[in-house]
Amino acid sequence: MKRHIHFLSTIMYRARNRILVLIWFILSCSMNAADRPHVVSLSKPNIILILCDDLGPGDLGILWQNQRQFKQKFATPQLDTFAEEGMILTRHYCPAPVCAPSRGSLLTGRHQGHCAVRDQQFDKELPDEYTLGSVMQQAGYATVAIGKWGLQGGKHALYWPGQRGDRSPELEPGHPLLRGFDYFYGYTGHVDGHYHYPLKGNRPMYDGYKDVTDGLAKCYTTDLFTARTKKWIVDHHKAHPKQPFFTYLAYDTPHSPQQVPTTSHLTAESNYPEGGGLTGGIQWNENGSGGQINTAKGIIDQGMHPAFANAVGDDGQPWPEPATRHVTMVRRIGDAVEDIVQLLKDLGIDEDTLI
Repeated sequence: MKRHIHFLSTIMYRARNRILVLIWFILSCSMNAADRPHVVSLSKPNIILILCDDLGPGDLGILWQNQRQFKQKFATPQLDTFAEEGMILTRHYCPAPVCAPSRGSLLTGRHQGHCAVRDQQFDKELPDEYTLGSVMQQAGYATVAIGKWGLQGGKHALYWPGQRGDRSPELEPGHPLLRGFDYFYGYTGHVDGHYHYPLKGNRPMYDGYKDVTDGLAKCYTTDLFTARTKKWIVDHHKAHPKQPFFTYLAYDTPHSPQQVPTTSHLTAESNYPEGGGLTGGIQWNENGSGGQINTAKGIIDQGMHPAFANAVGDDGQPWPEPATRHVTMVRRIGDAVEDIVQLLKDLGIDEDTLI
C-alpha cells in the first residue's frame, strides 16, 4: 500500500483548477519517481486524508524528535513507519496555523491571502465554493468527513458556539453535508473539539444533523472517530465495492486539553485493544450495548501509555504529567492509524488506497 504523510501547502489557481491541481499533487506523490510508470493508470484509488490538531514536527520521532539533547523524548513508531514508506514535505507551511483558517485553506486550496476564513476567525462559514469534497464527488467518489469540522457558520459564527440545546446544525450554512460530503460524523463547532469526552464535556456530537451525544458515555474522541471511520469503510465496501471513496478524517487531538483514553485495555505493554482491522483494535458497537465503542469502559482520562510510566527528564525526575499525557495522545493516533491500515489489508483494498 502507498502510505504517505504530506504537509500540504495550498495552491493558488482559479476555483476548480486549484482543487484539481491539489488533488493531482497528492496523487502524483503517491509513487516514487523510479516506480512511476510511463502510462498513468486511469483507475481511481481510495484516498484517506488525515488531519491531526496541533501535532507538530517536534512530536514525531522521524523528524528528529528522538535526537533532542535531553532525555524527555519519545518514540512514534507507527507514524515513523508511515513516513519512511512515503513522503515528507518539510517546507510546506500554513500561513495561519490555527484551527479554522488552516482547515479552510486545506479544504478549498486557497492561500490564506485569498481564503474567506482567516486570522483568528472560528466557526465562520466555509463559503459555498469548490472543496476537496465537492470535487471528489464530481470525480465519482463517495465522500465522508469524520471528526472536527469548525467551519459551519450560523448564529455562533463570530463567537464560541453554545452547548447542547443551543445549537441547530440544520441551520448551519457551512455544514459538511452542504460542502461536498455525503456523510458526516463529528463535531461541527470549533470549541467542541477541545473536549475529548463529548458527553462529559456536554459538547454535541453529530451523526449528520442528529445529536447522538447521549449514547457516548466514556467515549474518547480519537477512538470514536477511528471506530466510525472503520465502520463507514466496511459498510461502503460491502454496498459499493467498485466505487472509490474519499475520507477526510480530522482528529481533534493532540490539541489541549490533555485528555487521555480510558483504562479499558490498559496492560503492562499497551493501552490499545489488541489487534486491529476487521476483528481487532477499536470496534464500533452497532447497538451501543456496553458503550458505542469497545473502549468506552473503565476509568476515563486515566489510560496513560505504559511505555512512559517510568520516563525521566534531565533532572532524573519523572516526567511532569502534562508531558506523559501529551505523548499518550500522540501514540494513540499512531495506534489508530495502524488499526485503519490493518482494516484496509483485511478488506484487500490496501494496494488501492492512498493515505
